[in-house]
Amino acid sequence: MGSNNRTKIKTTIGITGSTGFIGSHLSEFLERRSYKVVPLKRNFNQKQINDCNVIINLAGASINRRWNKRGKRLILESRINTTRRLTKMINKCNNPIHLISTSAIGIYSKDKVHTDESTDYDNGFLAEVCKQWEIEAKKLHNDNTLTIIRIALVLDNHGGILPKIALSAKMGFATIMGEGTQPVSWISLEDLINAIEFIFINKIHGTVNLSSPNPVDNNKLARFIKQKYNAPFIVRIPSFLIKSVLGESSSIVLQGENVIGQKLIENGFAFTHRVLGPDGFK
Repeated sequence: MGSNNRTKIKTTIGITGSTGFIGSHLSEFLERRSYKVVPLKRNFNQKQINDCNVIINLAGASINRRWNKRGKRLILESRINTTRRLTKMINKCNNPIHLISTSAIGIYSKDKVHTDESTDYDNGFLAEVCKQWEIEAKKLHNDNTLTIIRIALVLDNHGGILPKIALSAKMGFATIMGEGTQPVSWISLEDLINAIEFIFINKIHGTVNLSSPNPVDNNKLARFIKQKYNAPFIVRIPSFLIKSVLGESSSIVLQGENVIGQKLIENGFAFTHRVLGPDGFK
């Protein structure tokens, strides 16, 4: 992984959620780049926050769980409580801090293409989580810098969501979910990590979509998985069956998002992986 820009100043970067899939890879990358990385675990304190120049807020319980009352509360509160505590501590610091706080493209409505400036939001559970999550981040005082990153589906050849959604392919068949025409916005792990560094080096603030320039539909994603895992067949799973198994959380795979990371491109970020083809990332 690499970036065209590189800071020569020793920067201390705090990371919540540093042991998760994105957080662990991001921490390793930043340490290789000679940044000082401070893992901000659940009991992070004011002194740790004071020592940071940049804080990347990745904390939050996985959404890949049953969306019953308890599961929804965990998904919401794990994000809200950490972000609220973080902004309160940052606001007490004497030194300005750049907070890069995570959100998701699930905030957007499902019926149009969205860039970073879009304010046409959905009303579903995940969208409401994102809205409340972002409200807490926006409580940061003006002398600090805030960037809210809305992350698309993160794909990596060696981990994350891709092996999970490809489980059936390992048994011989890739799956198309529902109609298969729903858009899938994605970003490679490499581009995601490079983009986060690009954001704090260039002091990009406001809302930034971390999503590749070329979303695909679910049909194309299924063909990519079929090719990658050498699955002989593609099977379509009807929407009603997915809804009966997953319930409300079926919206994640059945509705889709069509989101472009326009602000990154306009600021000069070069995506390494712009196209998701049958042979992999290009």
